Amino acid sequence: EGITDWATLPYGAIPIDRDATWDRVVFNKDADGYRLPTEIEWEFAARGGDISTEEWNMIYAGSDQAPLFFNSDNSSDVSLNQLGVSKPNRLKIYNLCGCVNQWCFDIFDKNTETDANHLKIENKYRMHRGGNWTSNSEECTTSFRIWIEPFAHKKMGIRLARNVK
Repeated sequence: EGITDWATLPYGAIPIDRDATWDRVVFNKDADGYRLPTEIEWEFAARGGDISTEEWNMIYAGSDQAPLFFNSDNSSDVSLNQLGVSKPNRLKIYNLCGCVNQWCFDIFDKNTETDANHLKIENKYRMHRGGNWTSNSEECTTSFRIWIEPFAHKKMGIRLARNVK
């Protein structure tokens, strides 16, 4: 609300704690701009976009092998400038698993199932997927779900989605 040019937003203006203004988020499924993907969209993309292919059931995006930059003993000294070293999935998307945690639009709600047309926004935890380079192997799978407070910045990244017209 009130931010018109994200490119000039100072990092220090991003809240480091709960913020009522920043917590007000509206999902407009008819908008044509870029946005965070829903969890359903993220997982669909991570699994390769076609449920009839073998890749749909792979453990990680595009493979049953852990990503090359993933280090299950948390001692990785790999830097993020090595993106793209693993193979892409069938949609030609790199680094969906094991690179950085990726924010999704959905807000965690342990009592209510959500779908793309009715997303809960009352809870304080936002979903993220994919795990990061220090996560354990389970946290880097295409099916693992975790939530974190929206103002957490560590090891987080975004993938943008856009509605198809």
